[in-house]
Amino acid sequence: MRSGKPELINNITADKRYKPGEIQIKTILCAPLRKKDRIFGVINLSHVRTNFFKLEDLKLLRVLSIYASIAIENAKLFITAQKLSESIIRHATLLNM
Repeated sequence: MRSGKPELINNITADKRYKPGEIQIKTILCAPLRKKDRIFGVINLSHVRTNFFKLEDLKLLRVLSIYASIAIENAKLFITAQKLSESIIRHATLLNM
């Protein structure tokens, strides 16, 4: 997330950023979720086999993260618009009383 770049790490245990957990993963794919220059999340895929993911998988995850970022932002904008329209209707109703 800090680098802001998609990553494919086929030997995660050799990466200094790795912190072991319950499941002993071997390989990981990561792609940031971003809005303009701000990163607001990450999509992570991991597997217990070494060299499971390929470069094509990283490219696909990167494209998926772009579309996911757009969908999340659109959902947030929709909720904001919905709340504003409800507020307008509520105020209009009060004015008619």
